[in-house]
Amino acid sequence: MKVRNTKDIAEKNLLSYPEVFCDAVNNLVLKGKGTLRPQDLIDMDTRSSYEDTEGDFREYYRDVVKGWKNGNMIIAAFGIENMSDDDNRLFLKFPGYVSSMLKNQVIDDHMPKSVYSVFTIGLYYGFDRWHTPKDFRSWKKVQPLPEAMQSLQTNYIYNVIDLGGLSEEEVSLLDSDLFTVADFCRQMRQTGEFHPEPKKLKHPKEVFALLKEMTGTTEFEGLEAYIEEGELDMKRYPMGPVEKAKKEMQKQMEEERAKMETERAKMETERTQMETKLAKMEKKQAKFETLIHRITEKFGEEGISLLKESGLMDSELSSVPNFSTGTGSGS
Repeated sequence: MKVRNTKDIAEKNLLSYPEVFCDAVNNLVLKGKGTLRPQDLIDMDTRSSYEDTEGDFREYYRDVVKGWKNGNMIIAAFGIENMSDDDNRLFLKFPGYVSSMLKNQVIDDHMPKSVYSVFTIGLYYGFDRWHTPKDFRSWKKVQPLPEAMQSLQTNYIYNVIDLGGLSEEEVSLLDSDLFTVADFCRQMRQTGEFHPEPKKLKHPKEVFALLKEMTGTTEFEGLEAYIEEGELDMKRYPMGPVEKAKKEMQKQMEEERAKMETERAKMETERTQMETKLAKMEKKQAKFETLIHRITEKFGEEGISLLKESGLMDSELSSVPNFSTGTGSGS
């Protein structure tokens, strides 16, 4: 079972609203050409199961799954997975999400009269650019195949939307509260600052809860004084908390950089100390070898006996180049 953290919950809560869900599919995935309507969506089970390598069945939970209906018939099912990290495990997870929902349409081994399509979409909220390729064949972990077999390889395409990488024009297509979240990601990626547009938020608590989790600050709180009938007009919302949150984020980043610099300086100091210690040991070894040679050259077998009586082991003496404890001479 997947254990959800507060960021997972905040992302899920906003996308659960039908108009926000439609906005994501129609305008982010389908580039303004989608025809989903909130009244045509139904909630679907977010639980899926799979059989592990031991033959046991396990469950995992999706973030948000909705069915698109035409009358009483489901035309398609859309699942949206929220991601804060550039996680290449989606290459193994996303096809499983689709196959499990397709398989669940077969009940008691009887094929239904019609089968609906299944789509999985990823929304990436990270401040760093998404790097993982969006098709299976481009994934570096996939073992290369002989050219003759490459045509047999299924190339799964991943619908991952990098919110921070959207252009201003692409963000402007959004007409739900998702606009503010996407615009936040875009501005923070490009400039490191956030200047909200004077939009009206229908679900301000969910939006600001998500921004709070994304920034790790507590400054997107205290909205009650500015909410009217559940909505919040950003024209009335003071920019102070937003600016304060931005400064707090910058402070956190500076502290992380300072910490990294301190660690780097510490490692450099330790490296210098090790080099100094090694140089001293090499110098001491050179003096030791010179002393051994002088003793053995001058005293011969008697010198070797004296060295052994001094407590030096054969292994220590044998480390001296051109020296043998059995020859009676030092060269």
